Amino acid sequence: MEAIADLAIYNPDPDYAALAQTAAAQNQAEGTTEVSFCVDEAGATFDIYTSVEYGDTEVDQICRDTVAKWRFRPFTVDGEPEVVCSTITYALKLN
Repeated sequence: MEAIADLAIYNPDPDYAALAQTAAAQNQAEGTTEVSFCVDEAGATFDIYTSVEYGDTEVDQICRDTVAKWRFRPFTVDGEPEVVCSTITYALKLN
C-alpha cells in the first residue's frame, strides 16, 4: 500500500533549521513523532494533531506545521471528492 504522503502534490519535509534550534536537538535526542491528519475534499489538510509525542513539544509543533502545508489532489470515491484521514510518522535524529 502506498503511503499517503507519496500521493501528495506538495509535501515538504520538516524545517530542519527550526528543528536544530529545539531543546531536543541541543540534547542530541532521537525518537519519533506521529502526526494524524485528514485531507478535505479540496485536497488541503485539516484536523492535524500529534498522536504520538516526540517528547519535545516544539518538535511536535514543527511536524504539525509541516503537515499543515501539504496539498493533495482530492481523493475520490465513485467520482465524488471524499475526506480521507491518515497518519505520518517522523523518525528524527536531532544533533
